[in-house]
Amino acid sequence: MSHHLFFVNGPFHHAATNAEDFALGMYYTYRFAETMEELNKVEKEYILALSSSDDALIKVKQSQLSFYENIIVLATKMMDSSPSDSGSLYD
Repeated sequence: MSHHLFFVNGPFHHAATNAEDFALGMYYTYRFAETMEELNKVEKEYILALSSSDDALIKVKQSQLSFYENIIVLATKMMDSSPSDSGSLYD
């Protein structure tokens, strides 16, 4: 963010950095929860597709499940490797 141009050191720099880290953490949590809700929805649709024996729909739902599962894996890996001042976004 642009606060880095104004606050190079001192308490305002640390406060701005902490506020940015907090905002990013909140946004990440919101998006992650939204993804989990979508995954849950697609899982239910997949179960319905299995019961209907619609092969085309089953393949579509399997593809969607794979997509959301891969997003979750990628997001988790990003959080595990994201650099910040203290080593972790939530420290």
